[in-house]
Amino acid sequence: METSDILTTVKGEPISVADVCVRLKTNRIFRNTIVQLIEDKVVARKINQLKIKLNANEIRTYIDQKKIEQGILEPLEMQKYCRWLGISVGQWESYIISAYHKALLKECVIKEKNIENYFSQHKDLYTTISLSRIVKREKQEIDELWSQLKSGGNFLTIARESSIEANSGMLGGYIGGFKKGMINSLVWDKGLEAGEGQLIGVFQEQSFWTLYRVESINYGELTHELKVNIKERLFNDWLKSEVVKVRV
Repeated sequence: METSDILTTVKGEPISVADVCVRLKTNRIFRNTIVQLIEDKVVARKINQLKIKLNANEIRTYIDQKKIEQGILEPLEMQKYCRWLGISVGQWESYIISAYHKALLKECVIKEKNIENYFSQHKDLYTTISLSRIVKREKQEIDELWSQLKSGGNFLTIARESSIEANSGMLGGYIGGFKKGMINSLVWDKGLEAGEGQLIGVFQEQSFWTLYRVESINYGELTHELKVNIKERLFNDWLKSEVVKVRV
């Protein structure tokens, strides 16, 4: 083993670069880092292909902002921080510039229209249905309650008095709000179809029989925060597809 390969020792026992690599591979950090480096190369190529202009002043501002975020305000502090990381200041800045390139490319390839289209096509991901339910063991029992409700019976009262689901029964059957995938898909679909204030059922769920009332449907809004999240998702998907192209 070369002396330069030894990073440190513990009571004379060496810890080598190879030891670190094995641990990083075992923790899947090594592979993820390789993917990140490939992405950096792809991003740099796309910036050149798309003829995106790089502004030196903006890059310097971006680097300085990242230093502030790290709480580093003086050059000597920066040097000390990089020595602790085991890299040079130039290497740290190259890493930050790669992040700047990625952020710049994201703004260029993911437009407002892309975000709006994604939201429109995936509204169910952002929809929340609030439900109340009544649970019985026998179908005949739930059918009788269904008939009572359809004849004008009070849902809250019937849920409190008849549902075997104790916790929700105390709340008049209310079980909360759900996004798609959090509840029986048939209940979800029927709830959206029926609309607010409507009864849906009867459903067999495991060994029980249920009926529901749709309390409210919140279709979600395309807020600034959601736009940021969707843009990140779309860009990551786009970048993965570009990485596949260059590696084929």
